[in-house]
Amino acid sequence: MNVQAITKSERSIWSSLAWLLSNGPAIVTVLGSATIAIVSSVVDLSQVHFFQAILALLALIGTSLVTEKLMEGRFLRNQLKNIDSRLEQVLANENVGLDSLVVSRRDLPPLETRLIGAKRIAISGGSLFRLVNEYKNLFEQLAQGGCQLRFIMTDPDTDAAEFLSAAVSYESNSVDAYRAHMRDALTGLSMLVQRFPHSCQLRLSTVAPPFSLVMVERDATKSTIQVELYPFSIPARDRPIFLLNQEEDPRLFNFFSSQFETLWNAKFSRSHDQASPS
Repeated sequence: MNVQAITKSERSIWSSLAWLLSNGPAIVTVLGSATIAIVSSVVDLSQVHFFQAILALLALIGTSLVTEKLMEGRFLRNQLKNIDSRLEQVLANENVGLDSLVVSRRDLPPLETRLIGAKRIAISGGSLFRLVNEYKNLFEQLAQGGCQLRFIMTDPDTDAAEFLSAAVSYESNSVDAYRAHMRDALTGLSMLVQRFPHSCQLRLSTVAPPFSLVMVERDATKSTIQVELYPFSIPARDRPIFLLNQEEDPRLFNFFSSQFETLWNAKFSRSHDQASPS
């Protein structure tokens, strides 16, 4: 508190000094003019004294003008420094490499934190096994709170599941084991839809997606999308991930948002009640 008080006191002193430097000569000029006018009307000044008073008054006026120009110059220099600093920041951001925009799964904030305040959530991916296995309870809590959830996963009974197991999932030991994990995730999501039919929806896709999406919609400009790429045979923890913000990354945000809607409405996607998981 003492440091804050001293800081405020110093700011007050410097503010007062700046005001005096800026307005002092003008005030003195006005007071000097008034004094000369009053004295000349009361005292009979000689011509020499009168001219000396006039010269002193002119000097005060000149000092006032010079001080004003100096203060304006200092203000303009400070403004130019601020502009230069902001320009450097903009140029630095333009030269940022793509590596700085990509994160790995281990660097992500907890999903619970990212889903706080969500009004709508849209998730798409291959098996969604890990997501459902770890966060099913969280999805139930969100559904109970009125959050709208939509899920798209690959149909485990299609060739797309075999492709994901062989080419994408580094951890997969066999297609049969991978399909079993997918069916477990499908069962969990189906139960979620049955419990919360007005809040949860699920669709199955017959194609293998090139990426997964986790879209969290909050208020108008506070929505985010997590885009996880599906490269060839890379551990899930090392897959490159982009975190997009609707306000800061509107073009890419709208692009991947529309990708989800396209997949949701595609002819190769079907609702969960048309599937028969085993």
